[in-house]
This record gives sequence, C-alpha cells and structure tokens, in this order.
Amino acid sequence: MKSDLKTYWAPGEQIAWEEEIRSFGSDDIPGEIIHDVFVPARGFLRARVVEKGDVVRIVNICGQQVMDVMLYDADNIKNVASMSNTILAGGTNALTTGVTIYAKQGQKLATVGIDTAKMAAADGGYCSDAVNELRYGVEGSPNCKQNLVASMADYGMTPDDLEEGCFTAFLWLTHDEDGTTRLYPSPSKPGDIFELIAERRMIVSASACPSERAVTNNHNPSPMKVIIYRPTAS
Repeated sequence: MKSDLKTYWAPGEQIAWEEEIRSFGSDDIPGEIIHDVFVPARGFLRARVVEKGDVVRIVNICGQQVMDVMLYDADNIKNVASMSNTILAGGTNALTTGVTIYAKQGQKLATVGIDTAKMAAADGGYCSDAVNELRYGVEGSPNCKQNLVASMADYGMTPDDLEEGCFTAFLWLTHDEDGTTRLYPSPSKPGDIFELIAERRMIVSASACPSERAVTNNHNPSPMKVIIYRPTAS
C-alpha cells in the first residue's frame, strides 16, 4: 500500500484526527444550532426533519469532497425532491444561491442560500453498486445509493424505494455540445459552504460520497459536516 495514501492510518490515528476536526465549521453560525453532525469519510447523515425556515449548512472540511443530498416532504415521504421539476421551474440547471428545489408534486422544498463554491449538480442520480460494476467491473463497492438507503432506515426506506431525486453539492459535472457527460475533481476548498433554507417541513438525507474510483472526490473520500440551525431573527 502506498505510504502516502490518504486512507492508510496507524492504529488510533484516524480517530485522533477526526476528534481534532470534529468542530470544523461550527463557529460563527448565525443562529441557534439544532444539529451539528460530523459525517465521516464514506459515511452518511442519519435522516432527520428540518422545520420550515431552518437552514441546512453543508461544510466541506478537507476540500474536493462531494455530498449527495435527498429531500423529502415531511408530511408525505413519497413526495421527494425532483430535479426535473427544479430545472424546469427555475429555468436553469445551475443549483446555486436563490434557486429553489421543488418536490415531485410541485411544492417548494428548499431554496439554496450561501454557496461559496458555485458548484453543484442537479443530475438526479447517485453512484450505486450497479453503476460501479458497469463502470469499473467491481461489485459490492461503497456507494451513495447504499448510504442514502442507510440514512433513511428510520423511515423504512429500501433500495427499491429510493428515487432519483438527488442533487450533489460541490460536484463538477458538465455536458458537452455533443452530449458527452464529463466529471472532474471537485474544485471545492476546505471551508466551502452550501446551504439549503427549508421552504416547508422536510426531511434531509445525505451521503459523503464514498467513491474512490471516480474522479469526483479526487479519488480520496474525506469527511464532511452538516449543521442545521435556526437563523437569528433580524
């Protein structure tokens, strides 16, 4: 194994490092922190309800890491976020500040707030065991679909229940004029922020993309933070 490989750790070294960075991004939150969650490399956020008006802040700790996010109407879990509705209603596939994310049945779920990296993909999909086998000839690899299902375990989610309503914070994905789709290493930097302002009571589910083979995380999955807070009244 390469001596400089990011995933190579001496006993206890990774735990000690995670303890050092666990509070990264938690200072200067403009409101009352409701949840402050450290998501380990290749891990997931356990899904939870976000009240209307509250903010979901995704913080890139090491940079060049992407996070797959699913939103659900808390009153109807079948009413999941729809990237096609979001793109058609907003007239853009640039998921950045001021753009609203819509549900499958047309309701507003969240609006993007602070977006320092200006890089998110409203592609709807996520990496999965099947996709990884098709692309890389491996089976049983860590993937976002598996993480998102695990994230929604308290809501009875199964792989067959998971719909393609995902968007990916900090992902650099392009479509050429001839239709070619290209992925590049995320240009995100340590401390970059992507925020979602809840437009209604919703459920948020997220995966710190575990892919080591795709270029999206620069082949080195790393941890993320998710901070849910209630903004201070102005």
